[in-house]
Amino acid sequence: MLNKITSAIGLNVSLGRSAHRKTAPFGFHGGLSLDTNKRALGDNTELCSIISINPPALLTIPLINYRKDSVAPKVQIHEKVKRGQALADNIVSPVSGVVEAIEHCEIIHPGGLRAPCVVIRNDRLDTPINTDTEYRNNKQEQQAVSHDNDNAEAQAKIAHFIAHSTTMLDQAALVGLGGAGFPTAQKLLSSNQDLQTLIINAAECEPEIACDEALMRSSSIQIAYGISALSQLTQCKRCVVAIEDTKTLAIESMRTALDTIDSTAELMIIPTRYPAGAESPLIQNVTGQFIPHNEKPINHGVICINVATTYALWQAINGQPMDSRVVSLGGAEMPNPCNVRVRFGTPVSYVLQQTGNAPADDTIRIRAGGPLSGFDLHSTNVPITAMTNCILAEAALCAPAAQPCIRCDDCADVCPAMLQPQQLYWYTQAAEHDKCEELQLDACIECGCCDLVCPASIKLTETFRFAKSNANYIKAQQQLADDAELRFLDRKNRLEQKEQARQLAIEQRKEKLRSQKKPDREKINAALNRIRSKRHTQKD
Repeated sequence: MLNKITSAIGLNVSLGRSAHRKTAPFGFHGGLSLDTNKRALGDNTELCSIISINPPALLTIPLINYRKDSVAPKVQIHEKVKRGQALADNIVSPVSGVVEAIEHCEIIHPGGLRAPCVVIRNDRLDTPINTDTEYRNNKQEQQAVSHDNDNAEAQAKIAHFIAHSTTMLDQAALVGLGGAGFPTAQKLLSSNQDLQTLIINAAECEPEIACDEALMRSSSIQIAYGISALSQLTQCKRCVVAIEDTKTLAIESMRTALDTIDSTAELMIIPTRYPAGAESPLIQNVTGQFIPHNEKPINHGVICINVATTYALWQAINGQPMDSRVVSLGGAEMPNPCNVRVRFGTPVSYVLQQTGNAPADDTIRIRAGGPLSGFDLHSTNVPITAMTNCILAEAALCAPAAQPCIRCDDCADVCPAMLQPQQLYWYTQAAEHDKCEELQLDACIECGCCDLVCPASIKLTETFRFAKSNANYIKAQQQLADDAELRFLDRKNRLEQKEQARQLAIEQRKEKLRSQKKPDREKINAALNRIRSKRHTQKD
């Protein structure tokens, strides 16, 4: 059964005995040994160039953050924008041009979600918001700038960055390029605590995804300077660059680059085991610590930064905000697998056409993300974002139909988050959200390991992804209801206080009127006495 599933998605899986051990032979619990061949790298003896494509006439930039929450635009329709100009918090324009629309468009999402987006018509001038920055052309973008090899000048730039880190990070719009898209500024500026270990995540363990490896092999010196900047900014006691042992050319490139700039960063070669590149397994591999999903690594003295984000940081130090990323194009049905640098907002269909990878027929499935953690796209007219690291082309899915769970516990053996997927599956099917929360459904990293080993062919990852989304929706609705109840109670309290104040004012007015109508006995008696005295005088 496992062979049928893995062949359907184009993976070679080696379980062996280690996949069923309760111990952590690879530094973390569970995981799988997968095919390490990555089509996007091509011939491993080459430098592995990264193709740059010109941005399209129209770019669609989603106005959402890493939590998929909408953010307010800072531009208006028909407004002229420059490359690098802020469109919203932590989002910059990838080109110069005119804002043609601000509307809801479909984005890369397993459910075909529509979100508010800024649509920009490209004027093809790439006029920068920072007049001191001259954007290099496509062929030069992946090459080192002339001053990169001048260590003294580079260190001067790093010193300037550290002195103005808050402003520069805000302008650069840096987010994590490992897939989560968490704001880098928020992560780095919270590291003023006692940071023990800074981990540069260069593992990239999932099949087909090769964008980080290609970047390390082509731009290692820029990455090394970015690592130096991070080390000095965070003042970490230890900086570790973690790379899987199968990336031999990337390892040599990074070792040479770190030696060239006399970096104190430690190059750690970790065993190849999926999902070693996920944050929690990587921290366990490097430090031996297991950090619960509901706790931040910074609270344990650890920060993880993706190697591509490190490269983007060095670009930002040189005046270029994050407006593009490297995307791997792979999959069994991809005619020309490669790594390509793409501006954010570029449609997936345009990327495939420009690289000669347009689908031959409608049976080809286009997926976003890796073969395990990714999902099929409803449409290719969706924009590339910072969280898009891979686009796959695969044949029509021929996986067997799901059967009832047999409680074999294989899914629990390979789960790197140490969950009980079979139990979670039952509770998600029964919509028992409290039980799912009790079993820590939120800790699921959606790696897909449980799918590969399930003999019943149950789509566990898809089920958990939907259940997490549904649980978040329910929590959001409950929060809205709670907020509405608080507003109602506040209004009720205000009305009651207003009514009490009104009644008090009425009573005060009544009391005043009563006091005004109450006769003054002393005055009356004095008047009577005067009358009596006058009458008595007249008689006399």
